[in-house]
Amino acid sequence: MATDKDHNEKQMKMGEFHGEKFAEEELGLKPILLSRHKNNPHGFDAVYRNPKSGNYVVVDFKGGPSSRLETNQKQAAYIIKAADRTLRSRTASLKEKRAALLIKGKLQKGKTIEFLAIKTPSSGKTHISHRSLSIKAANAQSVHRFTPNRNQSSNRIGNTTINNWQNNKNTPRQFSRKPANDNAPTQKPNPPQPRQFSRKPANDNAPTQKPNPPQQAPKPRR
Repeated sequence: MATDKDHNEKQMKMGEFHGEKFAEEELGLKPILLSRHKNNPHGFDAVYRNPKSGNYVVVDFKGGPSSRLETNQKQAAYIIKAADRTLRSRTASLKEKRAALLIKGKLQKGKTIEFLAIKTPSSGKTHISHRSLSIKAANAQSVHRFTPNRNQSSNRIGNTTINNWQNNKNTPRQFSRKPANDNAPTQKPNPPQPRQFSRKPANDNAPTQKPNPPQQAPKPRR
């Protein structure tokens, strides 16, 4: 006997199958991420590229009568969080992470992406249930903003400084362990010399004393 979980999975598969076919054949979208590329159940259902506008399209597939679209799914903040979850996932495939990086990168740069919800009812024709042609981050700089905790408040780096570093302006000084004068010749240590042993007296400057000749005994008188 089929359970509710099996029924929901069947509807989800039906929505993905008919939705992908509708997106490519009816709408002319170019696929980047499809359901067969996914290992992570969370994240984007599919990602396409719109050849007419040149924008990337995040697609959400819905199948069955009870599938509803959440309001925040078509907002930039929600899309960025979904991309971050995919990038942190250990089970996500390379194509999933590549698609998440593309979408997040566009929003970070203030570019426009599109959102599309394609629904396939249990009895009926696949159709577009929702479409947003212009989704932008409310403040693109806020994605880069560094929010330190209390212990890091004194070491905060401003967004202007970070942007200058990214544009190769005012690059922070790089420290090295080289000597201050790079042109100064390096001094090699003197090799150890073998110890020389001699039988000279301890004081080399002291004059050497010759031994006294043996004295002869006086001859007896006659």
